Amino acid sequence: MIEKLFLRIFPHYHTLTDREKRSIRRRPLTFCLVAGALLLYFCLSLLNNTQKDNRKWNKTFVIPTKILADMSYVSKDATKVTCGTYVDNIYDIDMAKGTFCVSFLTWFRWDGDDITDMADHFRIYQGSILNKSIVKNYKKGNMHYQLLRAKVRVTHNFWTKSFPLDKHQLSFYIEPDYTAMRVVLVPDKENSNVNLNLHISGYGVTKAGMGAQAYEYRNTRGDMEIEGLKNISSEIVTALQIKRDGLGLYVKCFIGLFGCLIWALMVLYINIYHRVDPLSMLPGALFGCVANIMVGASLLPDALELGLLEYVNIWGIFIILSVALVIMKINDMRRVYKENKVVSYYTAVYGRLMFYSVTFLAVLGNVLMPAIVYFS
Repeated sequence: MIEKLFLRIFPHYHTLTDREKRSIRRRPLTFCLVAGALLLYFCLSLLNNTQKDNRKWNKTFVIPTKILADMSYVSKDATKVTCGTYVDNIYDIDMAKGTFCVSFLTWFRWDGDDITDMADHFRIYQGSILNKSIVKNYKKGNMHYQLLRAKVRVTHNFWTKSFPLDKHQLSFYIEPDYTAMRVVLVPDKENSNVNLNLHISGYGVTKAGMGAQAYEYRNTRGDMEIEGLKNISSEIVTALQIKRDGLGLYVKCFIGLFGCLIWALMVLYINIYHRVDPLSMLPGALFGCVANIMVGASLLPDALELGLLEYVNIWGIFIILSVALVIMKINDMRRVYKENKVVSYYTAVYGRLMFYSVTFLAVLGNVLMPAIVYFS
């Protein structure tokens, strides 16, 4: 049955000599090897990025061993301040500018009077506080408690390798104005959480967490109090992982490219099965493919790293150029050997082999690359 199907697709294959059969298989095989190597590189790069995302999340709540040891030494007499967060909303995610905004509640609770105010003595690392207001502020016995509502804008380096099926880890760090010599923040994990009704346009929240962190500055800023010691700040980090919701943006970014690829394959089909020279119809498809990248690039930072957006477009350009080379080769063979029936059979089999090879790889690449990112 398989043999009958093969002969139906390639009706003249049995008329070729063994040498011609080996010759005719060489070109499609070479094309498949080159295309396969390119596709393998793209897929491995996307897989590596997924693993990098997971490693980054795991490191978010782990203080480096050296910094932890130094902080333990300098914070022997520091006030332990319990700090928690409740993320109410995340909005204005702007990958082009590298910022996002978050509104949240945060609270501080500590014993003793060595520290009398935390509400006005903290900052957001690599961010700016847009506004804040004190909701509660009281002292009960020897315990202080302050509850604040704040809105902040955070500078964030978005990883764009998986765009437009992107996944991001959005985090913000609460850092006291005091060094670890005076204040060490302790995460209130039990009471910290995220608004269950949190809705981020175009994204879904996949996981969230909070914990302790620390940062060691390379200078003392001339502070005599910490002269000769490590300048370490205790921090509380709150992180959310968000993932692109659905395939809407992906289709929007590549619908033009898909149209160009289908057009190129139709042109190749016409050339092979109807013996027409449609080479002049390809430049429009190539131009549309090249111009298509601007749709997605307009949403990303200028310092763009190569990722899914570029890989899919490069794959499309590669397929269209391959179609053009196949058509030129077939046209040349037909022009030189137009009266030779054997060569005509050779050309027919070669053309069909290349058509099915190019079509298969075009579909495979455009299914495999987004699938790796989407299901990771």
